[in-house]
Amino acid sequence: MPRLFKPLPSTPALKKLQKKASGYLIEIEKALINNTLSENRVPAFLQHLKQLSDDPEYRHLSPRMKKRINKAQLKLFNRLTPNEVLIDSDTEIDELFLTDTDDLPELETLAPPLMVQIPSATDLTYMRGMIAGTDEDQAERLGNMTRLLHNFPNIPIVTTDALFLNPSWNELFKAIDNDTPRIAARLFSEIPDDDPILKPLLAVHTRSYLKKLVLYSISAHRKGLHALNDDVVVTPKTFELLIRDLATSILIPAPVCFSFGLPGHHAFSDRANGFCLINKTAVMMQHMANNSPAPLKFIVIGLDVNRDDGLCNVLREKLSHLDICHIDVFDSRVYPMDGSMQIDQEFGVRKPRTAPAYNTWKQGNYVYYAQDLSLQETQKSPANPGMLHPAIDFAVTKAQEEINRAIRQGKKVALLLPTGWDSHCKETADCSKMFEHDELSEEESRVCRFNDRDFGIFNYLIMTYFQDNREHMSHLYWGLEGGYERGMYEFQARKLLEAIDVRLINKPAEGPASSSLVEDDAPSGPSL
Repeated sequence: MPRLFKPLPSTPALKKLQKKASGYLIEIEKALINNTLSENRVPAFLQHLKQLSDDPEYRHLSPRMKKRINKAQLKLFNRLTPNEVLIDSDTEIDELFLTDTDDLPELETLAPPLMVQIPSATDLTYMRGMIAGTDEDQAERLGNMTRLLHNFPNIPIVTTDALFLNPSWNELFKAIDNDTPRIAARLFSEIPDDDPILKPLLAVHTRSYLKKLVLYSISAHRKGLHALNDDVVVTPKTFELLIRDLATSILIPAPVCFSFGLPGHHAFSDRANGFCLINKTAVMMQHMANNSPAPLKFIVIGLDVNRDDGLCNVLREKLSHLDICHIDVFDSRVYPMDGSMQIDQEFGVRKPRTAPAYNTWKQGNYVYYAQDLSLQETQKSPANPGMLHPAIDFAVTKAQEEINRAIRQGKKVALLLPTGWDSHCKETADCSKMFEHDELSEEESRVCRFNDRDFGIFNYLIMTYFQDNREHMSHLYWGLEGGYERGMYEFQARKLLEAIDVRLINKPAEGPASSSLVEDDAPSGPSL
C-alpha cells in the first residue's frame, strides 16, 4: 500500500538533534520524578531546550518529540521561584545520559495558576517610537509600569522571551530583519493555518492584513519608523513584538493572566486603529474557544474611555457564534465618538429608538451593553461624590448576573478585561478629555470619570467573583492597556498588583471595608 506522506530523510544532523533532545527529556524527567531538580538548574534546562529550536533541523523533529519538549518546558517553568524572570543563563548543566530511544512517557502538562506577563527588556527597547497617549512612547510607559513589579516578590512574572517559537516564525523574523520582503512574504505564506499562534489570529484578522504588518515592519527598517496614521507607528520589530507577546499568552496556558503590553482591543480585522495593530482580546477569546472541551461563556468588560470599536466589530462579525456578553464603558464625546445612532447602524437597527438609557444590542449569540459616560444617567451624582460610579456598578452587577446564569447552564466562564485607565478622572491625555472643540473640565471629570475608589472596588469585586466561583471559571485575562498620565497609571498599576497579591495569591477573609485595596470610606458596591 503506498504511503500518503514521504518520510523525511534522517540526516546525521537530525539524528544528533534527536539524541540531544531525548537526552534532555530523560534527564529532566528523572529529576522531576525523583524530586532532585534544584532551582539553580531550572533556568539552564530551559535555556538548553530553547536552543534546540534554533537548530535548523528542529523543524524535522517528530510532532510527538516537539510536543514533549513543550510539555517539559511548561513543567520546568512551574519550578521557577515566583518572581524569577527568564534570561539567558551561563549555568552549565551536568553531562546528560544520551540515548536514541523515543519511548519516553509524555510529561504531564502543568500551567502556572497565575502569571503577570511583561515585555522583556529587549522587547521594550524595540517599542521605542511607538505612539502612546501623551509624550511618552510605549517603551517608556510600559517600562514605568513593569518596574513596579520589583516590589511584589510573590507575583509570578513571565517575560515575552520566556518561550521559544516554532523555527518558521524565527526564520520569518530574520527575513524581516534582513530587509527581504519577497522571502518574508513566502515564509509567512508557508506557516500552516493550524499553527497554534496563527490559527486564532486568522479567526480574527485576514492573512492579507497580517502580511501587511510584515511588510510594514520591513518598510520601517528602511525609514526608521512606518506611520500608518496619527495613532499607529510600526517599528522594524513590531511584527515580531506582536507575535512574541501573543505566543507568550497562548503557549503558557495560565488560567489567570495579567498582561502588560501593547494595546490590543481597538484594531479591526483588516486595519490598525487606536494604538492597536492586532485585536489581542478577540484572538485570546478564539484561542480559549479552540482549546476548551465544552462551549464557554465569555464576559468582556472594557473600561477604556474610548469605545471598544474594533473589538465590538470583530465580535459581531467574526465571533458572534460564541456566547459573549460584552460590557463596554466609554464616553461617546471622545474618539471614536460613537453614540447609540452609530451603534444602531452597525447592528442593522432600522427603527430609531429614543429611550435615553437604552444600551443593549444583539447579533447572534453576541450581546453588547454600552455604558455611555456622556449620559447623565450613567454619571455620578454631584451631591454624592462618594458613591460607586453607576457605570462600574452596572458592569460588576451584570458580570455577576452572567456568571450565575452560566453556572445554571453548566458552562464555564472566561472573563476578559481590556482595562484602560484613561477613564480615570486624573487622566490628561487628549484621547480621554478632548472633545471636538472643548476639553473636559475638572468638575465634569468627577461625575463622568472614575476615581481611585471606583477602580479599587472594581478590582476587588471582579477578583472576588472569580475566586468565589473558581471551579466554574475557565480563564481570567486582564489586559492592561490605556492610561497615559504617569502618576495616575503608576498608582493604578500598584493598587492592581496589591489586589493580585492579596486577593488571588494570598486570599484573605476580610471584606473591602477592612482591606487596604480600597479607601476606608469606599462604598461597598454590589452584594456578593
